[in-house]
Amino acid sequence: MAQQFLFYILILSVFSSIFGELNPLPDYIKVCRKSDLNFDKCFVNAIEILRPKIAKGMPELNIPPLEPLDLGDLVISKKQDTGIDISVKNLRVYNATTFKITNFKSENFVGHLTAELLLPRFEIEGFYSVEGRLLALPLKGSGDFHGSFSNIRAKVKFDVGRIEKNGVEYFKLSQINIKAKMGKGRIKLNNLFDGNKELSNVINDSINDNIIAIANDILPSIEKALEKKFSEIGKKVFEIFTANQLLPN
Repeated sequence: MAQQFLFYILILSVFSSIFGELNPLPDYIKVCRKSDLNFDKCFVNAIEILRPKIAKGMPELNIPPLEPLDLGDLVISKKQDTGIDISVKNLRVYNATTFKITNFKSENFVGHLTAELLLPRFEIEGFYSVEGRLLALPLKGSGDFHGSFSNIRAKVKFDVGRIEKNGVEYFKLSQINIKAKMGKGRIKLNNLFDGNKELSNVINDSINDNIIAIANDILPSIEKALEKKFSEIGKKVFEIFTANQLLPN
């Protein structure tokens, strides 16, 4: 009899751990149903509701604030590839959460999702180190920098699948691909040539006269950093909440 009772308790504990301890969805996560004929519109509205929380962070989900967005240290280019070594430390992006979703297509949130975004304005700052030649000019220096950009358009592709854990389905974010196109921008590198103002002005003016071409060389590194950052966030959310919670029938 005691063995039967212990077996009953064990089975009850297993079922409780699987079905009885689901994390409740916060009220700021708007749920869109698979049966919704306007699913894509519902999803875009859900992102708009979530936007303030994205900016301030969600400590209850272990998601840090995205204003500013900290991308850490990046190697932008290497001399053997481009003729110039450029590295950045403590790269921070401001206004990254002010994006507008101009187009969104999905397969009811499973499979391939595509979003087209417009970022009206964002700024970056950090600490740079550079050595090599840029636009046929010798370039050397290290210091802080600041950049301001506008009208950035991006296409974001998500691959979302399903996995089963302990008999419960969860979503799995398998891939994020970000491709961005720069609109306008200006950047200033401080302390070039050990603070030589005349040479620094020449280089900064040359950079800004060719900002689109230079931005196209820099963007791939930033895109990869953004992909990594948002993959981490998506993974956290999908591990906490079940597929049925996020996408009920």
